[in-house]
Amino acid sequence: MPGQSTSSLSVQIYLTEISEKTTKRAAESEAEKRLLDAAFPSGCRCLRDGAGRPYLQDAPDTGISFTHSGKYCALAVCIPGPVGLDLQKISAFRSGLPERFFPSSESRAIAACPDETARRDLFFRLWTIREAYVKYTGRGLSEGMDSFTIDRTNGRILSKKGSPSACYMELEAPEKDYRFSAAVPTSALLRKTPEIQYIPAP
Repeated sequence: MPGQSTSSLSVQIYLTEISEKTTKRAAESEAEKRLLDAAFPSGCRCLRDGAGRPYLQDAPDTGISFTHSGKYCALAVCIPGPVGLDLQKISAFRSGLPERFFPSSESRAIAACPDETARRDLFFRLWTIREAYVKYTGRGLSEGMDSFTIDRTNGRILSKKGSPSACYMELEAPEKDYRFSAAVPTSALLRKTPEIQYIPAP
């Protein structure tokens, strides 16, 4: 509308590799700390709520989200929040998964792909968008993966059960066999696609 102002949205993405020299959980925690140190060099206090969703104690308007897959860990920082981030390494595609987790329109779109490679690619693209949105709302899988729709024409995610809507971005993956997506608020304007900052592992 004329005269209506739109706030700007700042989104930063940080990516690092997970060490193989220790246990998986310890390596993921170490990678998360490395990413937080890069994003907040002056320091921050990262806590988790009752659902396990990370947040910054001293910056309630800043949304953060972690994701781990394969050898990578990534962090999204979004002002204003919330934000959801998901990275997935592409693995074997099992028939029946789209029908189990996705709305019928998406299941049909996957089935209509010309070959197995295309079906697997679209499945993981949609899966990362859905996982990112689940992290964005902070409600986990309690509402079900089919409780919201992805508007691929306008890049939006719309809930059927009253959760906030979101915009999604498909990000440049670190390797060709990964897919990478983020969900961000619709109420602010993203001025540019975020660059992914690679943080080397020690």
